[in-house]
Amino acid sequence: MSGHIISTASDRPPLTIRIDGSATETGTRDILQQVTQWLTHNNQPGDIISTVELVLAEAINNIVEHAYAETAERSVRKKPLWADLTLTSQQLHVTLSDAGVPFPDETLPNGNLPDLNVALDDLPEGGFGWFLIFSQTQSVRYHREAGKNSLSLGFKCGTE
Repeated sequence: MSGHIISTASDRPPLTIRIDGSATETGTRDILQQVTQWLTHNNQPGDIISTVELVLAEAINNIVEHAYAETAERSVRKKPLWADLTLTSQQLHVTLSDAGVPFPDETLPNGNLPDLNVALDDLPEGGFGWFLIFSQTQSVRYHREAGKNSLSLGFKCGTE
């Protein structure tokens, strides 16, 4: 078989979509619905779709509550949020972008669980979302450029 290249990866080009929305409760539901429909249309199994939906719901909720916290009184048009998805035969890559405030020190939280070895009354109310995001993805990256935040999430999946 000299001269032949054998590959187990699909020769099909990646599938891509951009979903434009707003960082609001309704906007979050709309984006999640569009992502779910797109993944279903592209033959992703239910468990992968559920994981992606859960992680994106948490990440988008963070954008709504934190990146745009200071803009709560502004109109919906002032809270842009968009999702760029790229699906290959083995991975889904999602980048969520917004024009809100950056992370403190432009650094992601570490994704560790809060200390649960405390009295019941001292248990934290939050701090579990980033653990969920990190534990359900293959990669998590953040960068800020030109006044925009980008959170990139990688998921293992399969289209074949």
